[in-house]
Amino acid sequence: MKKLSLLLFMVTLLTSAFAQKQAQYEKVAAKNHATWVDICELTDQQSKDLLVVLTEKQKEMYEAKMTHKTDKTAFKAKAKEINKSYGSKLKSIVGEDNMKKMLEYRKSQKNKG
Repeated sequence: MKKLSLLLFMVTLLTSAFAQKQAQYEKVAAKNHATWVDICELTDQQSKDLLVVLTEKQKEMYEAKMTHKTDKTAFKAKAKEINKSYGSKLKSIVGEDNMKKMLEYRKSQKNKG
């Protein structure tokens, strides 16, 4: 009985730890989504579609970061590839005008820091 309890505890512990790590990219995606919603004029459908795509993108970024933990150059190359592949998806969801608004916002934030 003790072995079973210990096994159950270990499985629960590992599952919890894994779930917390997985949720990190979802938190980043939700934060990015909130910024998009604040800056752009999105319909409800655009907002829903955008959240899905941003979550997928962040998941890929997270996986790339875990894969290339010790090699920053490889991670940057992979991140650039991911950003490029999702750029057209984002543009098709939010449209040209909203992409321009977001680009202007990012430039203004970059200039602040």
